[in-house]
Amino acid sequence: SQLASGGMGEIWLARHRFLVRPAAVKLIRHDVAPGTAREQLVRRFEREAHVTAGLRSPHTVQLYDFGVTDSGSFYYVMEFLEGLDLHRVVNRFGPQPAERVIAFVRQACRSLAEAHERGLVHRDIKPANLFVTRLGTEYDYVKVLDFGVVKEQAGNDATLLTNAGMVQGTPAFMPPEIVMGDQSIDGRADLYSLACAAYWALTGHQLFEANTPAQMLLQHVQTPPVPPSRKSELPIPRQLEAILMKCLEKDP
Repeated sequence: SQLASGGMGEIWLARHRFLVRPAAVKLIRHDVAPGTAREQLVRRFEREAHVTAGLRSPHTVQLYDFGVTDSGSFYYVMEFLEGLDLHRVVNRFGPQPAERVIAFVRQACRSLAEAHERGLVHRDIKPANLFVTRLGTEYDYVKVLDFGVVKEQAGNDATLLTNAGMVQGTPAFMPPEIVMGDQSIDGRADLYSLACAAYWALTGHQLFEANTPAQMLLQHVQTPPVPPSRKSELPIPRQLEAILMKCLEKDP
């Protein structure tokens, strides 16, 4: 059964034939005719899938398998998670207590720390990619999703999912250096985006409000953010707010 769909592809619920457990299959559509360009795309997909599969943090979604279908769609087979992403948590239940948000952020940092240590930048950290699930007897267990759009720090080779010259990420959570097209992106870009996600979880508001994606991107580059304590009815510890505001600085 289909779980979700978007501009890049679809996610389906399946059952692993050998492991006999549920899995999530992500299909990524790429309409590229057979030839050299397609072969290069397949090689890049395989390289990036190997990189993703090499991440071992328990807070990173686990990859079981990957490949290319006869119709030319790339696919990942991942662990199936039951729960809600952070975007839906806030939409359904409102702003979250600081203690719970701190627990979420700590877990996301453990996932990102391993990626950054390997020279990888996620580039699309947002509430929808922070999934809150149950693992065994542990509740509020966070898994970071979509490591398929990572980019290596050392070099300009954008990933499979990024078209040449296209800004990669989500405008409401995009760090200034990615907006400006800087080539030397490192793990600090993910920390900015994670702070934006924490801001959303604490306040129920995005860091900036805008009518268009272009306005949103401009504010990330130019506009000083309002501290979350001024947008939340819940108490926010001063130390937490100081850390988030430091992560939201314009200069990495």
